[in-house]
Amino acid sequence: MIYKRMKNDRKAAIVVTLLIILTIAAYPFTSTEEYLFCWDDVPDWNAELIKFLKNEIKAEWVEDAEIKKSESDMFTYITKEENSIVLKLIAKEGKVILITENKTYEYSIVKEGKKLNVYKYNWQIYGIQSYSFFREGKFEPLITAIFTHLDEWHIFGNMVFLFVFGITLATFIGWKKFLVIYFIGGIAGNLAWVIYPVIDEGAASVTAVGASGAVFAVMAALAMAKPKNADEIAKKSEILKFFSYVPGVGLIYELVMGEGILGFIGIIFYFLFVTVPDLILGGATAHAVHFGGLLAGLVLGYLFKCKNDFETDENAKHGDNEKKYDALMPVHDYDGFLK
Repeated sequence: MIYKRMKNDRKAAIVVTLLIILTIAAYPFTSTEEYLFCWDDVPDWNAELIKFLKNEIKAEWVEDAEIKKSESDMFTYITKEENSIVLKLIAKEGKVILITENKTYEYSIVKEGKKLNVYKYNWQIYGIQSYSFFREGKFEPLITAIFTHLDEWHIFGNMVFLFVFGITLATFIGWKKFLVIYFIGGIAGNLAWVIYPVIDEGAASVTAVGASGAVFAVMAALAMAKPKNADEIAKKSEILKFFSYVPGVGLIYELVMGEGILGFIGIIFYFLFVTVPDLILGGATAHAVHFGGLLAGLVLGYLFKCKNDFETDENAKHGDNEKKYDALMPVHDYDGFLK
């Protein structure tokens, strides 16, 4: 029994590491790109555009359709009798929206040399978007978006935070409850994004990706669900004791691990710290996802804490016929060990 308990933080590390490996393994499949056509070549040269439309939406009628642009160069209209397609350029957001009668598609636009080229990225398929969620019933991105990232730095940042806070939370409450919080938090964050257009209509066609909503849920749950002696437990753990020294994460870790309400204040402070500057600077981060994950994590962490998942130091001892727990192992006892 003691041996198993000593391995609790190790088991947490294994589960979280496997989740990270799975996320990284998905990256090559969700980040691939495909060149489609040059925006500036239309309407003078339409071969690439026609090929793209026939392959993408099976619009065979575009072969001899009328193709013209608006004077502002922001719209391309493809029409033939009762059929019509509109391509809308949103240069500020670096994307092109393809609008048909019943569907909307999103693509990226990249300036290469003097021309604007249109690309299709797989993250736009697996990411979460309000328009496709409600209009097309595309629900699978509630999960797939958690495993989809824009670039190497995006996935690196999320995985570092997941490693530190995920292992700590899984050590305290068990890996099964950790996974529940991770995925429910990620789904809650994505749901927050699909309803965000109620506040900002322009976000309806914007695709959000990343595990940050799930990671925020883990951080918030840790702030709420950790035992009273969490800091002491971490210092005696052969793994957790190093997390306070991780560059760029250590200070946040100490804030979240603060006793009582200090942990709650810490996670709120961190949310505001990453949100407010980005909003001021006009960044492209989907903070609604963070907020949704944060709320889910706070609620789940509170529920798990109220179920007495942890024992205090006074209860973390063996019977009269055994030595004190502290004398036998470097980590304090609490419920949830390898049940």
